[in-house]
Amino acid sequence: MISFGPQRRVETEVLGALLAVATLNILIFTSLSAQINAAAIGEAFQEAAIVYGTSIVAMLFLLLKRKGHMLKYVFFALLVFITCKVFSNLYWLILDKHISDNGIAILADAFLIWIVSILVFSLWYWIVDRGGPVARATNKEQTRYDLLFPQYQGNIPGWEHWHPKFLDYLFFSFFTSTGFSPADTLPLTKRVKLLMMMEAFLSLIIIGMVTARAISLLQ
Repeated sequence: MISFGPQRRVETEVLGALLAVATLNILIFTSLSAQINAAAIGEAFQEAAIVYGTSIVAMLFLLLKRKGHMLKYVFFALLVFITCKVFSNLYWLILDKHISDNGIAILADAFLIWIVSILVFSLWYWIVDRGGPVARATNKEQTRYDLLFPQYQGNIPGWEHWHPKFLDYLFFSFFTSTGFSPADTLPLTKRVKLLMMMEAFLSLIIIGMVTARAISLLQ
């Protein structure tokens, strides 16, 4: 009988979040490929079936075998792939000559890429902070803080046993992508600062270059 304790529940939540982001990324890349030719759509689905399918099978296998300590390596590998795909999607949208010069379509695709980038980087923050969501939920691994949430500072009544959830990292990622700075949470480690720089850079390209191109086409 499979046990659904705190560790298994968090592992399942991470798997579900990765699947959601992967699905959105597939839809975006397929949408961009459709503007090139029919063969590109087939290649996009074939690549997605191989990479995402293999990752899903590996994750489910590790969950059933209770190999949670190995699960994070699959998470990291898939996150690296999805992050590269986000940058690849943006490349096709900006530089490929086969993309239609349709301002509305470009705005729609750029918005979808921006949404996926927010979700992808929120997953990065969620997984790297203090050893990952499983370690934070089970208190099995006390590492130094990557992100300093305001609930950690001082003895705030009602927040003594608080642990950040995915929504907290999504909130942090959203403000990094829109305001190019954290709202109320401070980055402490170099890896989180590097992730923030990458996300801000990606968002700046989408807002500055892609949106400007789409608006010029509309005019």
